Amino acid sequence: MENRFLEFDVGKVRELTNSMHKDELIEFFGFIMEHIDLDASVSIDKDFRYKKNWEPIKISSFKSSVINILTLSKYRAKIFMILNSDTETSLLYHYLTWEDLTMWFDEDGLKKFELEEFPEEGKRSGEKIKKLPNKRGLIKQRALFDYRGKIKEFLYIQPATRALLRYIIELPKEYDIVASNPSECEYHYSNESGVFSFFQTFYEMCKSRLLEFGKNSDKPLAKTLNILKSSTDTQEFFEAKPHNIIATDMLTRSFWNALSSRGFEFFDDASAIKAFIENKMRNKYDFFIARFFCTHLKGVRFDPINFSESGLFDAANTIIKNLPQDGWVSVYDLILFCKYRDLFFYYEGRYKTENYEFDGVFTYPDGKKQEGVFDVRDGYLSLFAVPNLKGLLFYFGALGVLELKYNTPKSECNFTLKGKSYVSIWDSLEYIKLSEFGKYVFGFSKNYIPKIVKTSKKALKFDEFKPIITLDPKDSITIAKLDGYCDKIDEGRYILSYAKIFRDCNNYKTLEIKIDNFYKIFSDEIPAIFREFLKEIKERANLLHRDLKMVTIELDEQRELLNLFATNKKLQELIIKAQGYRVLIKKDDIPKMRKILGDNGFFVDF
Repeated sequence: MENRFLEFDVGKVRELTNSMHKDELIEFFGFIMEHIDLDASVSIDKDFRYKKNWEPIKISSFKSSVINILTLSKYRAKIFMILNSDTETSLLYHYLTWEDLTMWFDEDGLKKFELEEFPEEGKRSGEKIKKLPNKRGLIKQRALFDYRGKIKEFLYIQPATRALLRYIIELPKEYDIVASNPSECEYHYSNESGVFSFFQTFYEMCKSRLLEFGKNSDKPLAKTLNILKSSTDTQEFFEAKPHNIIATDMLTRSFWNALSSRGFEFFDDASAIKAFIENKMRNKYDFFIARFFCTHLKGVRFDPINFSESGLFDAANTIIKNLPQDGWVSVYDLILFCKYRDLFFYYEGRYKTENYEFDGVFTYPDGKKQEGVFDVRDGYLSLFAVPNLKGLLFYFGALGVLELKYNTPKSECNFTLKGKSYVSIWDSLEYIKLSEFGKYVFGFSKNYIPKIVKTSKKALKFDEFKPIITLDPKDSITIAKLDGYCDKIDEGRYILSYAKIFRDCNNYKTLEIKIDNFYKIFSDEIPAIFREFLKEIKERANLLHRDLKMVTIELDEQRELLNLFATNKKLQELIIKAQGYRVLIKKDDIPKMRKILGDNGFFVDF
């Protein structure tokens, strides 16, 4: 089979060389000059051909020379031959260029690749780095030490050098995404019809103001989620609690955030969901859906604005564009696809992401377990990138644009959560496939007929003689609508209630609006008994009036004071009514009362 190579891109190579530190650039250029004879066809600084000391030469000369060399395919071919001069060297370069940023070694690995082991430092902390000899000169060997001696030893290639080598090292066989025959899995998930059922119900609940969220939070109340779950055909990913309502929760929060955003109009149509997904793929909304994907991590921070997820959705857009339109795709292949293109992402920049932590268990090859809080930088793919990517694919499943095949969550690495068999609940996602709706949303097809499962209208019966409503006990939405007006009598029967109707009504206007909404919700064709009940409430409203011009004054039990009120005619003229030690007078007469009391030796401070 003929070798395949990444198509050479002069612009990107120029960007890479411009980003290289001078030491890295000199090292890369020096490797070329050491192993390859350059003829006159390549334009390089003349000093490079004669001087051994290149330090005084301007960095711009190194950059232009590297670009000029790599632009010529014959020199890329010569470098390729050097990097593949023997089997072990070829394996090292291919692995460190395409498969992983680092290659960790035990004693057997060192022997296999004929590497000299760093001597143990003993009671000295720090690190040592050396360049491998001869044709492996672009690879560095690094050892970390603590007070106990050497703890880690690995190989790596400088990042920009690694990126340049991708134009020289042949492409991995799995570079492109291709359809595959899926193996048997425990679960096959499809929510293509369920998302429309959910959206219709969500839209109805929005109009009826039945969606309730926690204070100062975008988290929907359990009551709201349960109504949506029981009233729609939305499929959940898992049956067992607490993971049996995740799809409903994700959809509720996402659609609610979109509804709260400017410029997005909700309407009951497939194109509305399509518009939502298109905007979400552009990272247009504030809601961080990734909070669902990284709950297994500690210390994850999100920006106050929606830049954090941009890398995640950039990766998603690239994946979607390259998905086969038909057939199942292995998630393992998707992970390789992202790895080969450096599509893995960070939420706030590399420094903060590397400081995220995982509180769990690490199992050594010999079966020994270690519990603790682990730095994510030591397992970035396993603990951050892969779980978040799989979580995103589950989210697309809930939105109905992907079908999924997966098993009970089980970790595919040496890490697990404490007391669990997995790193995140997204583990064991095996295959994905574009649904017909997904093809329409992502522009692979122009037309789409929604797979909406039409449910029969629930029977609603109004009693002719008492204000009682009978309905299907499974009709969660109507029950939720009745909650502000009725008390439950028994299963499926509700009666109008003064207490429920008056609840949250602080004035007559809100009471009037609430009664008017009853007619809007349940139509105008309701029996007379209900109309009379609600009419009577309006007629009996505000029959009590407060007279704020009157005040009640309570007297202390003091003989001279009581005697004054009983005998002073001027005081008696001010008193409207007296009972016990309390007297009722007009508010405006308080100054007169104070003067009379003051003249008789009683001080009043109100």
